[in-house]
Amino acid sequence: MLGDFFAFRRGQLGGVTVAAADINGDGKADVVVGAGRGNQSRVNVINATSLPRNATVPAAGAMLANFLAFDPRFRGGVTVAAGDVNGNGRIDLVVGSGPGQRAEVSIIKGTDLQNVSPNGRISAFALLGSLFPLGNTFTKGVNVATGNLKGFGFSDVIVSPSSGQAPRIEVYSPHYAMATHLDFEMIGTFYGYRPDDVTGVLVSSFWDPNHDVLLTLPARRNQNLRSTYHLCGELACTPSGGSGGHGH
Repeated sequence: MLGDFFAFRRGQLGGVTVAAADINGDGKADVVVGAGRGNQSRVNVINATSLPRNATVPAAGAMLANFLAFDPRFRGGVTVAAGDVNGNGRIDLVVGSGPGQRAEVSIIKGTDLQNVSPNGRISAFALLGSLFPLGNTFTKGVNVATGNLKGFGFSDVIVSPSSGQAPRIEVYSPHYAMATHLDFEMIGTFYGYRPDDVTGVLVSSFWDPNHDVLLTLPARRNQNLRSTYHLCGELACTPSGGSGGHGH
């Protein structure tokens, strides 16, 4: 076991979301954690070389970053993902809002994670861009992922509803990846499951020689829904199979 620790203070409830990526460029995958619903949108990044053990809380020296993704008054938590969104060879963070506000996704420069405002929120100057997916009135929270779905050498941003809406997946890509501030466009959208299922969708991706493959899973334990692979070449995301039950 490489690590065994509390992502946040002892006794904090609401769960966490987790991603792993080489944030500091040392060749090791660091751990990114986001606080679950009922909490502020706290994001911690823990250095892979300093992972705590024995169910302890990470020391300040183990932290590569520690910030709020959204307004300090917001208590819906945050979901996290990581990928090279602007194609500069460094990993960026993607954060999505939990339930309780208009759905929002922010893309944060991986090289600017220490740029935090006095109120604890990540500075606007650290953002590569922001999205407001799934319609103007959706407030149930979003799940996020990244993946090189087009095979162009940088990561696309993948968004799905946590619950309360048809299981529509949206895929976003910047107009020009190397711009200082990224303007995103939706380059693909489809239903992960039947449109009348509102239990939510989890999204992820995994490596494929030509482009990453998108994986969708039911957000709630549902024996009637199966995890599904989507081959997204040219962003025609077509189901290609999967496994029943619990997913991968």
